[in-house]
Amino acid sequence: MNAVLDDHLLPAPGRAGRFGVDAVEARAERILRIQGYADPAQVRARIRAAAHEVADLAGELAAGEVGYRRVAVARLGGGVLVLHGQQRFECEVFDRHLAGCEEVLVFVLSAGAAFDAHGEALMREDRPLHALFLHTAGWLAVESVTRQFTERLRRACAGQGLRLTRRLGPGYSYRVGARMAPWDLAQQRGLFAALGDAPLPVRLLDSAAMQPAMSRSGLFGLRRARQRL
Repeated sequence: MNAVLDDHLLPAPGRAGRFGVDAVEARAERILRIQGYADPAQVRARIRAAAHEVADLAGELAAGEVGYRRVAVARLGGGVLVLHGQQRFECEVFDRHLAGCEEVLVFVLSAGAAFDAHGEALMREDRPLHALFLHTAGWLAVESVTRQFTERLRRACAGQGLRLTRRLGPGYSYRVGARMAPWDLAQQRGLFAALGDAPLPVRLLDSAAMQPAMSRSGLFGLRRARQRL
């Protein structure tokens, strides 16, 4: 799928968008380092070969896609964010990172369903090393899709006099002073509700987890570029 042109990446207020990438990055050296091999050059040949095989496979399996919607902020304060549509979220970090934002961009993204099926097949074939490396490669693919979308979205925002805040998402914790403030994963249901009928590459499960597994949800605040907070 070809990526959406920058000029059309940021939808009009209240509207949805879709973004796809042609390729993702999941390098063998990075897979090995994440798994604790500090010097890939010193890794046994069999393990190094498995990492390279999986990195190539990840490039073939990946189908990076993002579904998103631009939504007005109805209320923000006291660690509570309420969107137009009455979706309500709670996390102490909102006041700091979304201050001055009149809108947010809610999104879900995926690196593709093929990672799930192929990982299960590798376990059935009794190839746990390859399955472990593929799981790591899948999350590297998610990071690659996230990075490409964020970079392109930031450019699109700049063209409309907007600045993008940091990404925030359910299931993550954020530092507030000396403490960590969690955003409850269960509130992922509200994000999906805020997306409405936007075309999504992800399905929400009853557990509030997502399918495919190699997926991510969250939001960015949209702030006028002249604001310095």
